[in-house]
Amino acid sequence: MIERLLIPAWNAPPRSMGEWEERFEQLGHAPLIDRDDPEETWLILDAIGTRLLAVIEGAALAALHAEIDASDPSPALELLERAARDLNWEVHDTEDDDDEGA
Repeated sequence: MIERLLIPAWNAPPRSMGEWEERFEQLGHAPLIDRDDPEETWLILDAIGTRLLAVIEGAALAALHAEIDASDPSPALELLERAARDLNWEVHDTEDDDDEGA
């Protein structure tokens, strides 16, 4: 499994889950929204083996934690990069952060 952390750029306006959902739809990957647990909201992109956990702080979307479980992660990684760039967010490799502390 590959994980990525998506966070707003320093000058990004606040974004909503709806904006992310709309952007993925515009890029040809309409997500399924899973709100089974009141504490968790997931955007699920089954076709590319990806799901994103919304990190909400107060009323604001603070981050998305992406989990990619696909035999070929390239389409998912490209989609995340494109959507994030379009919404003025950044994509970070969570493994890089783990290496810094070692």
